[in-house]
Amino acid sequence: MQQEVNSICNEITRIAYDTTYGGAQILNGANNGLINQEGNLRIHVGAQANCVVDIKLDIAFSMSALHAYIGGLTDGGYDSVNQAFDISSRENAEKVIAGIDDYIRYVDSKRAELGAVSNRFDSTLRNQDNIHENQSFSRSQIRDSDYAEETSRYIQNNTMTNASTQILVQANARPEIVAALLS
Repeated sequence: MQQEVNSICNEITRIAYDTTYGGAQILNGANNGLINQEGNLRIHVGAQANCVVDIKLDIAFSMSALHAYIGGLTDGGYDSVNQAFDISSRENAEKVIAGIDDYIRYVDSKRAELGAVSNRFDSTLRNQDNIHENQSFSRSQIRDSDYAEETSRYIQNNTMTNASTQILVQANARPEIVAALLS
């Protein structure tokens, strides 16, 4: 059992160190250029330089960092040097179980925070889709309006040209009519 517990602890730490975004580790607590002055994880999410989202993560997601943050298992059951739980005795196993309950509560609160960030991402994406759709619709209406305006000008100019032609025909025909009447 102890070997399985150690293996699970090592796997949690491995996942924290292997989780990357944009090539940078985001869960191991290392300041890899993604942490801003306020201590928030800053993630770039868009095409423009100012499209960033700040996520407040208090600690790294390794077993030792979780243990240090939560402060659980202080009087036995957790070996922070080896990042393992000691369940060799009943007393230590009970402390480990109590500590795991604290870990679960903490992880649940972080999941809620990350869920809120995910909802912000979804909302931002929906908003960007709406903006794109509205811009496309506006461009289409402007093109339709420009086409209608140009068509109206064309018809107006064509009517003026036809009227001018008819006036010239009438003006040229009058001397012949007058000559025919006089003869």
